Amino acid sequence: MFRNGAPATLGSYTTEVTAILDWGLVAPLFLWTAINLLRHRPNGFVLAPILTFFMILVGIVVLGQRLMQAFRAETVTFAETGVYVLPFVLLSAMGTVVLVNYLQTLRPNRLLLDKEEPNDKSRLSS
Repeated sequence: MFRNGAPATLGSYTTEVTAILDWGLVAPLFLWTAINLLRHRPNGFVLAPILTFFMILVGIVVLGQRLMQAFRAETVTFAETGVYVLPFVLLSAMGTVVLVNYLQTLRPNRLLLDKEEPNDKSRLSS
């Protein structure tokens, strides 16, 4: 710790902070959102596309990390790439399809579709 350098166990692909955030914050938030979606609560419908976009970004970042490891000629086996990178890339691709389909099904608020003129006197008289 006092050697003015990184610990020997710390590599370019080990991030304990990420694991802590995943299990402590991201996973519960995904679970809470899923429960609210199943119960048809509005906050689930608001958070679902945000978290799906987050999942897409994570897949892109993980793929980028793997490409940088290859660029630096670090030894990462094909099996490690398949186990640690491929699931994130697949989830990112599936998340993209789900997010695009979800956003295409959104309808504008019915109040905004009201064709009444702002100076319509009939609305004020009733």
